[in-house]
Amino acid sequence: MTLHSSQGLGEIHIPHQWRYADQTAREAATGFVAGDVGKLAYQEDDDTLWILTAVAPTWVSVGGALAAHASTHQNGGADEVNVAALSGQLADAQLPIVHALFGSYHTIGALAALNALISDATLDTNTAGRIPLDYQSNLSSWRSTTTSTTYQEKVQITTPTLTGTYLAVWSCLVDNSTGELEARLRDQTGGVTLGSTVHLTPNASSDRVPIMMACEVSFSTEARDIAIEYRVGSGGGTTGIKDACIQFWRVS
Repeated sequence: MTLHSSQGLGEIHIPHQWRYADQTAREAATGFVAGDVGKLAYQEDDDTLWILTAVAPTWVSVGGALAAHASTHQNGGADEVNVAALSGQLADAQLPIVHALFGSYHTIGALAALNALISDATLDTNTAGRIPLDYQSNLSSWRSTTTSTTYQEKVQITTPTLTGTYLAVWSCLVDNSTGELEARLRDQTGGVTLGSTVHLTPNASSDRVPIMMACEVSFSTEARDIAIEYRVGSGGGTTGIKDACIQFWRVS
């Protein structure tokens, strides 16, 4: 047998044993024997080389142009690309992952917090957007008067259904022409006074005395009517009130 090293340029034989037009022709070939295992075949349509590894036959690519194989890296392919272990941001926008409501993404605590955020706000249809339930207010700025010793309502808030502890702040300007006056913040639904009743004796309708009071109010999934009320105290006269305002903030 002549060695390749002793042969001149162009005299060395080609490396492959067989030549096929395409993959279909190569895979349809038969008649191989054990001595053929390890020999090469040339596939003309894509200039690739294939080694015979079994007489069945079984072919394994060993060189030439890279065969199209994008499908092998796609979902369900033989060499599927998995980005789970990669870091960084993908170029394409990703759809939200499908996950169970009470799985590792949404624990019971997380859902409870989300529910609290949702229940604390109602959608307003005007340009103000969202008005949170954890703040309520109402104002009556004009002056009202009474000569009655029975409490009169000046301004009222009808709250939505609330839960939690709220800080109630109420304020107004009051006067009485000759005697004492009384003012209070009243839970009209529960029939109780919230905080203290204010007793003042201005003794002149021109002496307008400011009042500002605060107290905590607890709600347990309920709505209430809450109002500033005023009346004439001892000494008679006319009691006046203006710029009456009620405000609520949720504190816990």
